[in-house]
This record gives sequence, C-alpha cells and structure tokens, in this order.
Amino acid sequence: MKIPGIIFLLLVNGNHLLIAQDSALLKQRTYRVTVYNTDKIKTRGWLNNITDSVLLLSDIPVRFGRTAAEPVSLTALNYRLLAEVKIKRKNGAARGLGIGFVCGFALGGIIGLASGDDKGTIVQFSAGEKALVGGLLAGVFVGGIGTIIGAVSGRRFHIAAKKENFDQLRISVFERAYRNN
Repeated sequence: MKIPGIIFLLLVNGNHLLIAQDSALLKQRTYRVTVYNTDKIKTRGWLNNITDSVLLLSDIPVRFGRTAAEPVSLTALNYRLLAEVKIKRKNGAARGLGIGFVCGFALGGIIGLASGDDKGTIVQFSAGEKALVGGLLAGVFVGGIGTIIGAVSGRRFHIAAKKENFDQLRISVFERAYRNN
C-alpha cells in the first residue's frame, strides 16, 4: 500500500516535471532601476524591458518583460546616453527579513533543543522553552541582518555609453529573468 501511495503522490505533485517545454519560462520579477546618464542626471523607474539598444523604464511597478494591465508611461533610454545603471529587485528588504528570520529561528531552536533541560538551578528551563526563546532571539537578530542585506543588495553596471557594457547588462538581466531556480 505504501509504494502505490508514494507513486501516486509523485505523479500528482511532479506532473510539472513531465511537461515538455519548448521555451524557458519568464520569472515574475519586478526590478527597481536607477539610471545615471552621461550628463549625471538621475532617472528612476521600474524595468519594463530591454532591447538590443534601449532600456525601457515604467513610472509604476511592472513585471519585467510583461505588458502592464493598465496604461503606463514608458521612458526609453538609449545605451549611448547611459553612464551607470543600478538594478534592485522589488521588496528585497522584506525578502531578506523573511529568509533571515526563518534561518535564525531554526538555528536558535536547534541550539536550544541541543542544550537540554536545566537541572539543579534556581531558574530552570526545559529544552522546548530554550528552543522557543533561542529561536525567537536568533530569528530577530538574523532577520535584522537579512533586512539590511536585502535593502542594499543589487547590481551596478558601468555602461559609459558603450554597446558591449550595455550587452553585459542585458545578458545579466535576461539570465536572472529566465533562470530555472
């Protein structure tokens, strides 16, 4: 009975692995972009798309490579006008907080359980109580670190009005947008 049940669960949950795809799926990502042109003028927006020579920025958050449901104002920036481009994913700080808290909570809980029960002291804690307190304290601490890292993380590209530098930016964004993991 166990073997047919396991096979059934694998088929039900793994059906997406059985479907052949002729093209890679575009990830649902939203990127915040800050652009400095060759005259040191800063432009901010949301990355809508990249062509072979133009960076398209939207004034409202849009998913990369998708057409927006509502009309948006697009700004087209030719690579010859670009000095530097900074790209960050939307909600990086919140994502860092979540990942950091979960990792810290797990680590603190494991350490609390491994330390065991207190015996023969005035204040005694069980291993479960230590795991909970340790998990919460470590989760808050590591979550704070994750928030900082997520807030400052991003990529900076020095274009300097050169086509080969712009192509590196374009390839990097497409690799992230079509990555399998």
